[in-house]
Amino acid sequence: MKPIFTLSLVVFTILSLFSCKKVKQGVRTTVKGYVIDSAKNKRLANAKVMLLGCKILSVNGSRSCSDQLMDVTADQNVNFSMDFTAEGNYHSYDVAMVENEDYVRPRSIYSYQLVAGKENNIKIRGIEMNVMEMHLKVSKTTANSMVLFVNYKRLALPAKPIDTILHFKIVPEEFNDFYFFAYYPLDVSRGLRETLRLGKEPVVYYEKIVEDTDVLSRNVF
Repeated sequence: MKPIFTLSLVVFTILSLFSCKKVKQGVRTTVKGYVIDSAKNKRLANAKVMLLGCKILSVNGSRSCSDQLMDVTADQNVNFSMDFTAEGNYHSYDVAMVENEDYVRPRSIYSYQLVAGKENNIKIRGIEMNVMEMHLKVSKTTANSMVLFVNYKRLALPAKPIDTILHFKIVPEEFNDFYFFAYYPLDVSRGLRETLRLGKEPVVYYEKIVEDTDVLSRNVF
């Protein structure tokens, strides 16, 4: 075995053992911070933040932060804080914003790693959902039923010509999925899908006119 390879293996082994070391029982950690929508330059009121326990996977050495240990809600000053003591079960800890109908996490960032045994000051990025006011018109259909999905939120529609205004929560300045399906006998479906990227105004407007569902593409997913 070559000396350089042997040294590299030893260093890798030492680093691996060090990284797999769990936070000792009794170590106290505090977290203070706030959740902010950077695009709107606005702190998010009543945002909920959760504490995650992280483990090192033996298969590939990656971190897995899937255990939710506690959560707190931002106070009237739009700040949150938490204080916890390690029980010796986790290698590290993360915090993340809890998603709901009003707030979502950016797709690029899920959680933020803490330094155990220290006071952590954290600024968490969040996105405040906006409202899409949709004008939907279906001029003609012989379908048995119709369904609309916006970001996987399902809305059943009457199987007849319609001309209506609908409201949905959407993610501003990111891609939002729009699906429209008309269902026919013998498990035949026709529909359309679009990816919408809308502005950051509190209310955005979108119009979709379907002249005839019977001529839409079949089995659109």
